[in-house]
Amino acid sequence: MQKEQIDSCVVLELVMKSQSGKEFRSLIEQCQRYFYYLAERECGSITLPALGEIFRVLYSIKDEAIRMQRFTFVCDLIRKCNISFNSPDHETYRIATTIKEFDTLIEPADALRVSEALTSGATLITLDRKLIDNQRLQEHFNIKIKGPA
Repeated sequence: MQKEQIDSCVVLELVMKSQSGKEFRSLIEQCQRYFYYLAERECGSITLPALGEIFRVLYSIKDEAIRMQRFTFVCDLIRKCNISFNSPDHETYRIATTIKEFDTLIEPADALRVSEALTSGATLITLDRKLIDNQRLQEHFNIKIKGPA
């Protein structure tokens, strides 16, 4: 079964529900379906830097009750879906630098996410259309990047 590396935005969209409207409800539904899929297949992982991004956003919530509710939601989601953790190594950072040199417009955090998926042999799952639509990057580095649908 193909391993899948989960970008922080997939978790944050589900947890924060930061937007409203039909398009954003559709994104939330895609994320929900994706996590149901993960719970059945146990093939998802998240990197420690991506987890740090999630907790940085949660920590910024001023209302303590809401912050704790959302923190608990993320912890439950990770547990119920058997999401594993991994950490970047020297090779991951080397590849991230190579990605950044190849595509000078890519954000450093995105280059790291792509390299983390590459070094773990996983498909990157993200909501970032710039990454999903970047066929040149995917072909050059032989990586699959797709949405949670």
